Amino acid sequence: MMKKLSKAQKWVLVFVSLLTLTGTVSLFFTYKNLGLESKQKVIAITEKEVAKELEELETQLHKDFKEAQEIADDYAKKIGEKPKSAIAIADSLKGLFTTYNFSAIGIHPSAYYSKRLLQYDTIYSLNTNKKLWAPFYKKEQETTIAFPYDYTDPDTSGKNWYSEKLKTGSWTTPYLGDANNTLVVSYRAPILSDTEKDKNEGIVCLDYALEYIQEEVAKLNLFRKGYGIIINEDSLVISHPSSKYLGKKITEVIPEEVFSKINALPEKKFLPIREYKDRIDDRNLYFRYKLHITNTGTVYSAIIILKESETLSAFSTEKINPTQKVKSLRLQILCGFTLIISLLVFWIFLLFDFRRIWFLITLQSVIYIIGSLLIIHVQLKTPLYSFSTTDIEITNTTELDAYLNAIKREKKKASPLHVKTGFFIQNVKFSSANDLNITGYFWQKIDVPTFTSRFKENVLTEVLQPDFPEAESLDLELVSKEDGLIQWYFSAEIRQSFDYSDYPFDEEDIWLRVHPKKAYQDQLLFIPDFDSYPKFVSQNDHYLNLNITEANLKNGLEKDLFIKGWEIVRTSFAIRDRPYATSFGKYNFKNNHTYPELYFNISVKRDFLEVFVVYFIPILVTVFLLFTVLMTYTRNSKENEFYGFSASTVLGFCASLFFVIIVSHMSLRETLQTGSIIYLEYFFFCLYFLITIVSVGAILFSSASASPFFKKNDGEIIKMMYWPLLCFFIFILTTFHFSII
Repeated sequence: MMKKLSKAQKWVLVFVSLLTLTGTVSLFFTYKNLGLESKQKVIAITEKEVAKELEELETQLHKDFKEAQEIADDYAKKIGEKPKSAIAIADSLKGLFTTYNFSAIGIHPSAYYSKRLLQYDTIYSLNTNKKLWAPFYKKEQETTIAFPYDYTDPDTSGKNWYSEKLKTGSWTTPYLGDANNTLVVSYRAPILSDTEKDKNEGIVCLDYALEYIQEEVAKLNLFRKGYGIIINEDSLVISHPSSKYLGKKITEVIPEEVFSKINALPEKKFLPIREYKDRIDDRNLYFRYKLHITNTGTVYSAIIILKESETLSAFSTEKINPTQKVKSLRLQILCGFTLIISLLVFWIFLLFDFRRIWFLITLQSVIYIIGSLLIIHVQLKTPLYSFSTTDIEITNTTELDAYLNAIKREKKKASPLHVKTGFFIQNVKFSSANDLNITGYFWQKIDVPTFTSRFKENVLTEVLQPDFPEAESLDLELVSKEDGLIQWYFSAEIRQSFDYSDYPFDEEDIWLRVHPKKAYQDQLLFIPDFDSYPKFVSQNDHYLNLNITEANLKNGLEKDLFIKGWEIVRTSFAIRDRPYATSFGKYNFKNNHTYPELYFNISVKRDFLEVFVVYFIPILVTVFLLFTVLMTYTRNSKENEFYGFSASTVLGFCASLFFVIIVSHMSLRETLQTGSIIYLEYFFFCLYFLITIVSVGAILFSSASASPFFKKNDGEIIKMMYWPLLCFFIFILTTFHFSII
């Protein structure tokens, strides 16, 4: 068989083989090192930026703690040297709040100091539960607190801010302050005098609420979903975007195996980043930094957590989504390997002079079909992560608090009031390709005192009534309103644009977008009510199959919700910045006005079985029918009596097939109402091509002056090329469609 090829044909085959092999190897090495160098540069830039932010935080904390320490020491020295009356002490404590950044201050006199100077009988209540007078003031709350216990009693447990033995000032470890009702660290300055040697005469206690550290960490520019955690030397969390984690062990917040890796990191470095070939998920980046507060003798550890997608998006100059590029290269490499295998099989047949030509044809066709199926598999199993900094999926309270901190930091003005919002969807029905009917409940939770301080109570329902921008019609019914919870029932006709280009392997997001009415957009912000749901599953966890249950995949949906033609994948919340090229008359327009809007997403993927029955089976039948017609080509009179071959018969048959196919094709486009070419249409294009080839081939085959190419062995060459060419075209079109960026 090799001998039948001319020298030129052999060289062409060698050239094609080498070109395919070289191209595939080149793609593989491009994929292996894809963006690694640029990613490392981005990470290095991020490390410097984050370290700079933390150095400024360290300086600020050092300044705050130093000021607090100096104030307490100075005040303790003054009242020790020159005692004051109770009234004078109380008044002087109040005055300290006007300048300095601490949360509370108080004086806790010993019994000796009280007897000597402060009219003992008015200080102690004469009952079994002895109360001690101690002027104590919280910022923005001028109230004198009578402690309901004897803090001078050494047996009193948990009162680590008081000690009669204290001779020099010192800082406490973080604890929950009874008077502050928050996590604090306290500086204790002893009141010393010449008359009492063994004991002090009380202490001045100055509290620094760790909420202040939280506020300072929130000011760090860590993008939209990045956040910082501060822990003390005992690995207790003293700062976290979500207050519920304060005072807990860090291993309750971060998995222990991850924390051990973070602890082993060199300071001011991220955990080593994996190459693209090993990942396609959107993971966390962890950064470690030690905050040395020298005047307290304390070393706090800062753990910064960033989303890799946001980090790359912020500093990368590339405009293409990195995960899209990864997916595209994977598919192109898969295409190259398929072609290499195909050529390898062809070379084996040539070199060993195999005679089973139909076996070769069948094998080549199977290779291309398998290649196409593998490309579709990779396409379906490779998620595309959003690298947008204005389209943020939020799956838990930590990400939400981090996002709200970012909004507050960016807007640099009074924060809008937060309205916790939730959805429960009972029914979703497609009335057309881009129109849906959605019914269900949604609710809003507010802090009534906060809202009534800004709005009249009798108009709260009107103020909170949301706007559904995509709703062509909306029926809204107030179900209940009590104790800050407002529940609504809604039925909405939603107009939404979908991308059907990958049909029938497409995945879509059905979403509900809600925001306050235009009059209140600057005053209100709708946020997810995560307290009302089980844990949501992020796109990353869903891809990696981490901590997934059927329940938390479908949060906010009726248990038996069915969407015809679709399979529900998961639900999620997102907040997106929508630009408006108008000021809505509020001020002279300068720049696009952006406002964060809440989305509730239902991710769905196409039910392939229905499409297979409706479209693919007719297409497959048509392909086999055309091949059957092609096999009737014969010039043998006896065989022709059986087959009844004639050009006119073939043309008539092809015309009828074409009519059926064109009707089906038109029905598909009318159903999907899309303006782009969809994947399934490539099969229709192949059918049109095959119908044309079979029709033209019948005419040329019947012609008296037909080329030997058509006449030899009753057109055997055309018959042999039918399946390999068809499968090759499907393979190439599949690769082109799914790998194009």
